Amino acid sequence: MTYPDIKMLIERLYPIWKEFPGNQSVRTNFTEYADEGAPAFPLTLAIDYPSVDAMEVAPATPIRQRSRGMTADVMTPFIDVEINHHVTSLSSFLAPGGSAE
Repeated sequence: MTYPDIKMLIERLYPIWKEFPGNQSVRTNFTEYADEGAPAFPLTLAIDYPSVDAMEVAPATPIRQRSRGMTADVMTPFIDVEINHHVTSLSSFLAPGGSAE
């Protein structure tokens, strides 16, 4: 699988992702490699909101449809695009001797 140029994705997509109302931060993970036969997840987007109520506003805005369209346009040359929406919670644990930095 050929993965897209990360710098190009950031330049094209971060500006719109940052427009989602109420977001506190925008984070992405880009696949560098995966186990043979693993499903393709070349990009994972996480947008943090202060509450579920604040998060629930975003899907009803025109920015959501614009974002989905632009993401599909940018990713289509590299993969068959299927955009899915998952609401998740974050838990973070430090390894022994780890640092919160």
